[in-house]
Parts: sequence; C-alpha cells; structure tokens
Amino acid sequence: MHRLSNSCAALVVLALGCSSGAENPKAAPPARQEATPVASKTPAPAPSDVVELVSGVGIGPVRVGMTRAELDAAGLATKPGATSDAILAGPYMATLEGDRVASVRVRLADLPAGARVGGAVFTAGGGTTIQTIAEKLPGCGPLSANVGGDDIVCDGGKTQLLAAGPPGIVTLAVHAPARAAKLVAPAGEAKWTHPQLPLSFAYDARLLEVSPRPDGAVLKSEILGKIEDRSGEGKDTPQPLVITVAVRGVKRSEALAAEKIDEKDCESASMAGQAACLFRAGSHDMQQERIFAEAGANETLQVTCDYLGDMGSPKVPFEEQLKACRQVFESLAYKR
Repeated sequence: MHRLSNSCAALVVLALGCSSGAENPKAAPPARQEATPVASKTPAPAPSDVVELVSGVGIGPVRVGMTRAELDAAGLATKPGATSDAILAGPYMATLEGDRVASVRVRLADLPAGARVGGAVFTAGGGTTIQTIAEKLPGCGPLSANVGGDDIVCDGGKTQLLAAGPPGIVTLAVHAPARAAKLVAPAGEAKWTHPQLPLSFAYDARLLEVSPRPDGAVLKSEILGKIEDRSGEGKDTPQPLVITVAVRGVKRSEALAAEKIDEKDCESASMAGQAACLFRAGSHDMQQERIFAEAGANETLQVTCDYLGDMGSPKVPFEEQLKACRQVFESLAYKR
C-alpha cells in the first residue's frame, strides 16, 4: 500500500489524473492558457463600416436618382429637412427634384469610420481637408474661398467638397448630372434697366426676380432654407437670397458711417467703374456682403447681398448665391 500510494502521487504530479480516493476519479485537465492579444489604440474600421463616395452616383446607401420610396426603404431614419425638398436620412441630407434624389451630402464628422474616396479612406480630424480629398478625385477646380466656407467642385460638378465655418467642417456632396451641370455652367443672364434712373445690371433670371424701387431695385429668390433661431424660442426664419441695389444721396464716407463700417475693414473692389469698398459680415447660416462706390459728388451706389450660408443647408449652394451677387455688382452701370 505504501508503494502504491507513492506511485499514485507520482502519477498525480505527472498526469494530474490519479486520486488516492474514489470521490473524483476523473479530474478535469486545466484550461490552456492563451496569450492575451494587445488591443490597438486606434483599431482599423471594419471595411463594411466605411462609406464610399462614388462621383455622380451617391454616398453610402443614398444614391442620386433613387425615388423617395427607395430612400425610405434604405434602412435609415428619415425626417423632413429645412426645406420642402430636403429629407434627412440618418446622417445624410438628400435634396429631391420631383420624386427623385438630385443630390446627397453628409458631414465627414458624422461618418464614424470615415469615407472612401478614390480608394483612400478619410476620417474627420487628423489633418483631413477638402484639398487632400480633392487629390483623389478627377477634374477638381481650384478652392473657392467664401464668407460661409470654402468649396472645391470636381468631376464636372458631380462631386463637391465643402469646408464650412472657422473649424473647416468637411462636407461631402454628390450631385446628379443635371444638377452638376447647373453648378458649373455660367448663370443664365438677363439685363434689367431701371424705368427712371440711369441704372442697369445683369442678373441670373433662373434664380432671381427683380422688383423696382424709386432708388434702385430688389432681387429675390424663392425660399432657400431657414436661419436657425438660437434664442431657444424655435422661431426659425425662412431665408431667400436677397440682393438690394440702391442709389443713395450721400457721399460714400457718409454711407459707410451710417452703417457703422470702418473703411479700414473694407476689401478693395470696383463697381460701375469706380473704386469700391466691399464689406463682409455673417455667422453660421446668416451671411451678408455690402459694396459701396461713389457715383458722383453726393451719390453712392450700394449693393447688399443677404444669403444663406452652407450651415443653413440651402437648396441652392452658397457659392451659387455668391455668384449671383457678384454678377449684379460687377455688371452694374450708372451714368448721370
């Protein structure tokens, strides 16, 4: 018995399978110890989570040309946007023409795993800019710097890259071919002459309607979106593009003083063949440009452009609104 007990003890040590008693004849083997993997501080996103932008086709699950019913069936929570033709589908904003999606846009910051553009994956932050994204797209034009933000148009207008606000918040947009053509085509030009004053200018007749005033004219578009009420009362303001042209019976210095503008804050410009002061103002979705030029000893030409910046998600992009403004004051003529 003593020899058997020693033998059993040796077997326990070597095989962990023997017992001197009968209570547990089959002891379970110990669990195998695996090496614990070291977690990456910045794990790569799953390929299925990365949204792909295809120029002229769409972004992720939202495609240009899809019907409203197809958009609703895409598995994204949908709700009305800021305008009657805009639908918010998850993080995407789709703009409809009739019953079909004409354009889709999304903020890069709202895509946690990022977006694949031209084979490269871009995420918010980390130095990503619209310039770096444009390097992966065909036919990109130069960066257009505007008050409400910057933009680059690529592939004949089928893709648009926007950076809004001082932080340069990157937004990706894809447009259907018809809307892309409007984005890159020159504005439809019409000429307007005041019935009493020696005042005339060209304007975009597709976007604006002109109403004469005794001292000039007001050009106005349809409602493009809403200016958000930040007072907490929820009274958002519908906003069209409004361009006001006026001949004021004061010197330019007096016109600037009346509007509390210091000439040192002006950018150099020209209007009606005269040196002009261009003053920009605005915040978020509310944007304005005012330009002043002397028209005689005691007269000043003033053009004021009130437009909806990109953060207001206008149905007509802010760069198109600015082009319409520039078209008016660059073509303006006034001769006594």
